[in-house]
Amino acid sequence: MGYQKHEIWEYKPGEFFIIEEMLEKRVCKACEGEIVTAEGTPKPIEGGKPGPGLLAQLVTAKFREGMPLYRQSQSYEKSVITLATSTLGDWIAGSADLFEPVHREARRQTLSSYLLSIDDTKLPMRDREDPRGIRQGHI
Repeated sequence: MGYQKHEIWEYKPGEFFIIEEMLEKRVCKACEGEIVTAEGTPKPIEGGKPGPGLLAQLVTAKFREGMPLYRQSQSYEKSVITLATSTLGDWIAGSADLFEPVHREARRQTLSSYLLSIDDTKLPMRDREDPRGIRQGHI
């Protein structure tokens, strides 16, 4: 009967690329003409287009390098891909859901520890009420 196009957006350092899978569609005679489509590669975020490499880049840039989503959006636009800041925010939220099992285990191990040692890491953050527009944040 044909194919259904299935896209996964991916990122490798320095470039975006799209993986296109052609998912075969068939009519099932035994099922009274029901249309059946082959399974595609599972995606990290159900119904989304980002692949694991793109999500890793997005999360790393946001949380390790402190790059705001609007700046990531501007940077990606230079690479010929337009991604709205709201879309990137949705993908960050979806990535957080993927980390839930890791978070749960880290929390369990942390809270069962006899002694905790913490670091008061500082990071600049926007503050519209501050005269300079920026103040010291803490992780």
